[in-house]
Amino acid sequence: MTFRMKKVALTFSSGIVFFLLIVFSARGQDTKPRIAVIGSSTAYGQFNGEYPRDSGYVFKLEKYYKDLGLISGIDNYARSGADCYDGMPSDYVPPEGRPVSSPTRNITYAINHVPKPSVVLVNYPSNHYDDYSDEEIIFCLTTIKNYANDHGVKCYITTTQPRNKMLKPIGDDGLCRMLHLRNLIMETFGEYAIDFYTDIADAGCQIITDYSLGDGVH
Repeated sequence: MTFRMKKVALTFSSGIVFFLLIVFSARGQDTKPRIAVIGSSTAYGQFNGEYPRDSGYVFKLEKYYKDLGLISGIDNYARSGADCYDGMPSDYVPPEGRPVSSPTRNITYAINHVPKPSVVLVNYPSNHYDDYSDEEIIFCLTTIKNYANDHGVKCYITTTQPRNKMLKPIGDDGLCRMLHLRNLIMETFGEYAIDFYTDIADAGCQIITDYSLGDGVH
């Protein structure tokens, strides 16, 4: 792994806290905790051919904690291009103009998969957030989390990530819309939010060069 990729892995230090919470919450269980991930290309592991898919953070976290004997594994249902509507429960009917959830990659599928996860990590960091309103983004993420909680599964929501380009920014936020949404997600979900923004964004709300894949998104 290159020096740049090592630095990228270190930016997700909040993930350490996340997995420690999983381990503590699983005490007293007969089996090791299992994690499910739903999300988009960051969780899927998309590097545009520059690195293998298993360079992604989900795969590295799985190997690290499996080697320590702390988890049984991570089921990764993420796909490139997905947005928060993809993760909605299967019985949810979206408003006109919004996509239906993905039947094999949404929260319903993740929760009902065998073995059932102990925790779900929701990682939709930017896709279509230049088009969706604050209210609908938080509604989607809250609905996903509530579905998991209602089925006895803990759920953590990741924040947005910086982008160097936006298709059609809402209002005057421009690139800093991702920072605005990061703050909103942190405020909404509190201890169940994981910050994927702060350590990799510069003062202009763009990706710090050392962490950028070069496509303005990843």
